[in-house]
Amino acid sequence: MRILLWCVVGLLLVALVLVTWGFSRLRAVSRLAFSFEAAGRMSGRDESQAVWHAGFAVYRDDRIDWWRSWSLRPRPQHQWLRENLTIVGRVELADAAAPELWLVQCLYEDTTFELTMSVGAYSGFSSWLESAPPSRRYPVV
Repeated sequence: MRILLWCVVGLLLVALVLVTWGFSRLRAVSRLAFSFEAAGRMSGRDESQAVWHAGFAVYRDDRIDWWRSWSLRPRPQHQWLRENLTIVGRVELADAAAPELWLVQCLYEDTTFELTMSVGAYSGFSSWLESAPPSRRYPVV
């Protein structure tokens, strides 16, 4: 009986540590500079397996990192380089629960994926994609 009690206490401690890690990771990612909320759905060979995941995207100089909200992974789920990323289309989602939400269809190399984001986040995303990286200086004539 005593061994069973210690096993239960151990499992509860492991669960508590994992939940604490998950919440602290979510808070840290959501508070990163240049981050915005963006749910993602990666298109695969089978469209029925394409599932939406809540997440956050973070702008970097030459790429965007996308983090799933509820994950224990310490690194981004996806990284898309600016030079290989293209916005294919956008559709305004008519949802009373989430007004002013856009569905943005993107192409990265040969892979298509979709992100949902606010109008302000889309403006920043499209502007970031069209602008030159800060590390590159082009002469103006």
